Amino acid sequence: MYKPVLLFIFTFFSITATSQIVPKNDYFTINLCDTFSQVIGNIFQDNGNGIDLFNGSIATGGPNRNVDVLTWFSGNPFFLDDYGNLFFTGDPMNSTNSYSLAYKLQEAGNPNNISNFAFITVTFMYPSPITQADNFNSYPIYSIVGGTTPSVLLNDLSSCGTNLTICNPVNFPAGFTLNTDGTITVAPGTAPGSYILNYTGCVNATICSNSTTVMITVSGASPLQAVFDHLGVVLPGSSSSYSILQNDLYANSLLYNTIPVTITPLSIPNGFSIDSNGYVNVAQSVSEGVYYVPYQICLNSDPSVCSANYSYVEVLHNRFVGKVIYDNENDGCDNFDFIINNYPINNVNGTTTYTTYTGLNWNLDPYSYYLIGDAGTNIISFDLPPYFTVTPPSQTFTISSQGTVIVPTFCVTANNTVNDVELYLIPLNQVVPGQAVKYAIYVRNWGTTTLSGQITLQYENSKLTYQSSTVPPNTTTANSLTFNYYYTQPFAFWYLGQVTFIVGIPPAVDLGTTATITGTVNPLSGDNTVANNIKSLTQIAVNSQDPNDIVVQEGPQITLAQAGDYLQYTIRFQNIGTSPAINVRVLNTLSPKLDWSTFQFVSSSFFCRVKNKNNQNEFLFERINLPGTNDEPNSHGYITYKVKPKTNVVIGDVITNDALIYFDYNAPIATNTVSTTIVNLGTLEEVFTQLQVSPNPTNGLLSLSNAFTIDRLSVRTLTGQLVLQKQIGANESTLDLSALENGIYLLTVQSEQQVKTIKIIKQ
Repeated sequence: MYKPVLLFIFTFFSITATSQIVPKNDYFTINLCDTFSQVIGNIFQDNGNGIDLFNGSIATGGPNRNVDVLTWFSGNPFFLDDYGNLFFTGDPMNSTNSYSLAYKLQEAGNPNNISNFAFITVTFMYPSPITQADNFNSYPIYSIVGGTTPSVLLNDLSSCGTNLTICNPVNFPAGFTLNTDGTITVAPGTAPGSYILNYTGCVNATICSNSTTVMITVSGASPLQAVFDHLGVVLPGSSSSYSILQNDLYANSLLYNTIPVTITPLSIPNGFSIDSNGYVNVAQSVSEGVYYVPYQICLNSDPSVCSANYSYVEVLHNRFVGKVIYDNENDGCDNFDFIINNYPINNVNGTTTYTTYTGLNWNLDPYSYYLIGDAGTNIISFDLPPYFTVTPPSQTFTISSQGTVIVPTFCVTANNTVNDVELYLIPLNQVVPGQAVKYAIYVRNWGTTTLSGQITLQYENSKLTYQSSTVPPNTTTANSLTFNYYYTQPFAFWYLGQVTFIVGIPPAVDLGTTATITGTVNPLSGDNTVANNIKSLTQIAVNSQDPNDIVVQEGPQITLAQAGDYLQYTIRFQNIGTSPAINVRVLNTLSPKLDWSTFQFVSSSFFCRVKNKNNQNEFLFERINLPGTNDEPNSHGYITYKVKPKTNVVIGDVITNDALIYFDYNAPIATNTVSTTIVNLGTLEEVFTQLQVSPNPTNGLLSLSNAFTIDRLSVRTLTGQLVLQKQIGANESTLDLSALENGIYLLTVQSEQQVKTIKIIKQ
């Protein structure tokens, strides 16, 4: 019997386990403002969606890799290396903003084990450019010739801080073309006017800013511009070193030697001429001084296109320039000692005396004064109080040839210990009800010691309300302000700044009401001249500001005893035009009743050159470019000086003063005439005890009577202008005011060599 045989047949299968590969999508954002590298990142890392996995662990490349990378990057500027690093091979500034790249991972050594697709998203981020609005109104384009503006791209930047190079117009009107460099060309004949245009600034064809504005003025004025010339010093019998044409413009470009023009002098001073090349000729006969030489230029190609301006010429025969040095250490004057400023220096030449002031002209560096010299013997001196020693006391020079320049230097030392400080109150405008009134405050150290102390201002708080000051007060009361000052050296002229009050309104302050401030500078104890430590300033309320006027601080009357002291004058001026005044010149002739040898310059609003010749004062503000009324707060200026009456004045004398103010070469503006009458207050009330003036207010006819004979009547405005005068010689009289405008006037009655001033109202 056969036993069954069991046959076991084993079949062996080779089974390879498949490893799990999980690639994750990657997201890369590249800020092109950062330093750019070609390596963007590694796809195996977590790039926004987790790490790439191989059997639950991070997939790796390189020599010990567990996966290979298969890419589908055809046509895109990228590639992946064996380590999983993604590289960019293109130009980032000229690439698509965003890319989507596909890849798979394959098990290393097993091409049958391949993952699903994963995607790489690469975004290039470039923030919008930063463009700034442009205002080219200060570069007007002239309609008749057209022109080109500066580039709008000059102040525009990419968000990375680099300059933009591309710009596009946004609906530009006809006549305007935006050029590739950012300039804008305006075609000839474009209508005059103010234009606001729009443009965009771009990094490339797709990355641009928002619309930005540019302002352009097309002027209908002449493209020809004669520009002011400061030709400096010219000797008589010679010509200027520069041509008046050298600054002149055509279509905003210099025309000298490029655009033919014809020069025509316009009412130039005697002895001056201008040649065809623009050089100013000065005849031998021309006197020393400053001169305005106006002229007109016209295009040869079109004589109807013209422009006018002027040249500023200073004619000098001879001059002294030098320094006055204070040796504060008594070791000899050297470069470590300081220059004395704001003090007079004199030249006596026969019967003529010239005076100027040290340090008042910024053009004089390295010298501190500039003094006229004449042919013959010139004696130069610097006068100071006796507690200073000036070495040498004076210097004598003989000038025989024109064009001589001499440099005298003086050294000053102290020979005694003296405290002497003076206060100055300067009214910067008039008192008008409801408006601001401003005062400038100065302290001068006349002594030989360094001083510190306080300045106290007292004011009528029923009429004035303190508003502000350049330096805040250290202490205040209901009617006073106190300021500290520190370490004021000898010869120092210390400016505290401005103090501003608001003037009250009626009934507290009516027209004709007085408002007074009083200042005191300490220390008083031990001061050599206590009288000049205390100053009082009274002003009369008026109904409007006079921008060009003169005022006297001591008022319309002083006693004979007060006539031995100084009268302080302030000349105020304002450029009431619309264009800046390049130069301002003030001429002021002192009254024959004033002793010009006692003249002391106090201060000015700007650097100025002071020229005194006998009793003629000239104040030169050169190249100050005083703004016009479009900058009203800065359009004002002033000069303050003080001078004593002559010793032979008597009761009844009237001291008058006025000035002429020149803005560039325009006709002068005459100030009011301010007057001060010398009276004897000791008998004033006795003479006028029974004086009657009625009716007041009056419609026209005024009746007057007095126990004593009325000698003379005079009527002045509140600013001092004489408007009516009448000789009487009787105890009774009438005065007809009907021809005067309504307002407040000052009536001065003279009787028995006394005077009395009364406020009257014409209505």
